[in-house]
Amino acid sequence: MQKYLFTSLILFISICAGAQTLTVIPKVGATLSTVSSEFDEDTKSKPGFTLGGAVNYKVNELFSVQAELNFIQKGYREKGSMVSSFAIDGYLFTNENSFKRSTNLNHLEIPVLARLSFGNNTKFFVHAGPSVSFILSGKSSYESSETETIENLQFDDEIEVNTHHYNEKYKIDLSEPIYKRIDFGLQLGAGAIIADKILVEARYGLGLSNLYNMESYKVTNRVFQLTVGIPILLK
Repeated sequence: MQKYLFTSLILFISICAGAQTLTVIPKVGATLSTVSSEFDEDTKSKPGFTLGGAVNYKVNELFSVQAELNFIQKGYREKGSMVSSFAIDGYLFTNENSFKRSTNLNHLEIPVLARLSFGNNTKFFVHAGPSVSFILSGKSSYESSETETIENLQFDDEIEVNTHHYNEKYKIDLSEPIYKRIDFGLQLGAGAIIADKILVEARYGLGLSNLYNMESYKVTNRVFQLTVGIPILLK
């Protein structure tokens, strides 16, 4: 993947030299991210935002190459629960444990995309290409609850309930060897440029790198983006 990205950057630079049109596109948008792993049955999507800019080099009316520099939030939410019970001397003991965790990672992301465009007043496009992102910071919140119920099996009205709650918020220490700081991926998207003034785009990011330095536990990013931008013609 590293070699593929490096080759793409070299190709991008060579294409820029012969580009006919240069357009800068500042943009902002919303994200909906999650992760994929073999233990993802309780993983939920997490909202975030993205902010950045693109430089588009048009080679001809059909084909262009676009490089970007974006700040983007990625992350996920997960929850789970477990119930266990056992009976001793006429009493039924039931324990219910549940937890919720929300993780947010701030990335600086650099995609290099090949774009195909078609249309007149409203120009539609599709694009795809590799990306590399660097994790800048992260934070996580954790909440758990444990409820213990003691029921007298001989007298149903005698029930004792004890509940304990635990909450914590903390910054993720990216210097720990468990985390990887660089994430490689692929991006696929489509959109439209309306009257050469407003760009609207939907994009899907497919992470290829494991977020953790653990071979037995592979976790990769999945991000959906919806952005709007303003194309500014420079050349």
